[in-house]
Amino acid sequence: MINRNCKFHVIMVIVLVFFVFSGLSCASTAKSKPAAKGTAANTPANATLVTTAGTDEATAALNRGDDYFQVGEYSSAISEYTFALRTLPNNTSALNNRGLSYIFSGNYEKAVIDYTAAIDLEPDNPVFLNRRGSAFCLMGEADKAIDDFTSELRIDPDNKNTEALVAGIEKTKLNLQKEKSELEQMIQP
Repeated sequence: MINRNCKFHVIMVIVLVFFVFSGLSCASTAKSKPAAKGTAANTPANATLVTTAGTDEATAALNRGDDYFQVGEYSSAISEYTFALRTLPNNTSALNNRGLSYIFSGNYEKAVIDYTAAIDLEPDNPVFLNRRGSAFCLMGEADKAIDDFTSELRIDPDNKNTEALVAGIEKTKLNLQKEKSELEQMIQP
């Protein structure tokens, strides 16, 4: 019962968030942490050209991933985002979009991994918390979902959709507990 209720609410929230952000391209919103000293971005000029070429290829992969996602080809989108993440491992847009592709293709565990990585990079991003919570919910992990949604509400307290989602999950949990208690009473002599 939790899975069915969660799935409906999660899909509604995901669709709403997707429409809000659908006008943005990964390339225009790409956020990567600066490279540490001694990494490719801080090497001599000739190596920087290789890095720039790699970044251009990664950006092109992000755009292709967006195109595949828009037409529902999630497996191809995942491949493109994965390619981009090889060059830009801290790119939260690629992690976000690959995670969402995993959710839409039913691979919730991998979505949780991507959103956990994105949250590690941007802990105050409510979208990442919402989507990881959605993946947990779809996995039947209601307590973990509520934790993420509650964290999201601390950052974005005016989000009525998430507020309603948390209330729905908690109500479903209470109903299940009540049903379990009633069944246990019926079983006892």
